[in-house]
Amino acid sequence: VIGVVLFAVMVVWSRGRSLLREYYVSRQVSYAELRQTLTQKPPTRLPGLSIYLASNQDIAPPILLMQLQRFRGLSEEILFLSVVVESVPEVEEVERVQVEVVDEGFYRVVARFGFMEIPAVSAVLQRAARQLPLRNSLKEATYFVGRETFLGTSHGRMSALEEQFFAFLSRNSTDITRVFDLPSNQVMELGTRLDL
Repeated sequence: VIGVVLFAVMVVWSRGRSLLREYYVSRQVSYAELRQTLTQKPPTRLPGLSIYLASNQDIAPPILLMQLQRFRGLSEEILFLSVVVESVPEVEEVERVQVEVVDEGFYRVVARFGFMEIPAVSAVLQRAARQLPLRNSLKEATYFVGRETFLGTSHGRMSALEEQFFAFLSRNSTDITRVFDLPSNQVMELGTRLDL
């Protein structure tokens, strides 16, 4: 019985994550497309530094696109942070941080950790900040994190019961702000409601 329950949990989690990935892939925008959009229709730029977690180094984070679409404004400085977990226990310190100036006011930081390491994002960002021409302090930065709410209806590709179970699993998964030890008083969550 326990084996059947664990198997059901793994199947629902895998299917839900797969459908969620498909949802975001169908709406993805490359950095080149984002740059073109920002050039054609420059948004209002607000003082400050925004940090967006970016799971894919080549694609603009969906949370940034949502913010741009809904608020029509962006911070004057934007930092995209990608955390990569390598297939080695520990990553050498010289290979830990990669920084890049993407465009004026846009920066990319790739942090690499071994699978046995705790991702110390704050230390990586402090190290990256020393290498970047940031005008704003990390202490004043806002970390934007996405949150999905699953509706659990029968209108999507998952059955209502299956999606409600996936929603339960998702709500009880480890919060990304805890995993990366982000300063909780600087985190802003923007949510989207989905029917998988």
